[in-house]
Amino acid sequence: MTSIGWLITFCCHGNWLPGDRRGYVEHAAGGKTFRAPPNARLNIWAARQMSRRPFLLDAHARAVVHTAIRDQCLHAGWILHALHVRTNHLHVVLSGTDPPARMMNQIKAWATRRLRAEALIGADTKPWARHGSTVPLRTQESLTSACHYVIEGQGQPLE
Repeated sequence: MTSIGWLITFCCHGNWLPGDRRGYVEHAAGGKTFRAPPNARLNIWAARQMSRRPFLLDAHARAVVHTAIRDQCLHAGWILHALHVRTNHLHVVLSGTDPPARMMNQIKAWATRRLRAEALIGADTKPWARHGSTVPLRTQESLTSACHYVIEGQGQPLE
C-alpha cells in the first residue's frame, strides 16, 4: 500500500539520546529501526560522549525554522499539511513524491542554512540529531490524525 503522506519528526542535537527514559529508536544495519526500551546506563554513557551541549531553539529560531520548512515545501512541490516547531524537536506532516528520508534531509538542510543566514548558529553548529522518524500515512484517517497530533497534541503553545 502506498503512502499519501508522511509524519516526519526529528530532534535537535542532544535532546533524545540512546537509552532515554521515554524509550528511543535504535537504528540497525540495513536501515532497519526498532523501538528500544529505556536504559539508564546507556543514557548516562551517551550523555558523557557528547562533545557539545544539547541544542535548543528559541522563539526567533523556531520562527526561522518554520518559515524555512514552508519555503522548502513550496520549492519542492510538497504539500505541507501540518507543522509544529518546538524548542527541542519538530513535527511535519507532508505529502510529496520524494522518498521520506530525502524530504527530512532537505528540511534539515534548508532550516540549517536559514539559521546560519540569520546568524542564529555558527558555521560549525549542527543543530539536528542525525536520524529522525518518517512514519507513512496510508489513509486519509491516518493523515488527519497525524495533523491533529502535530497541531493539537504538543502541549502548551509556545510564544
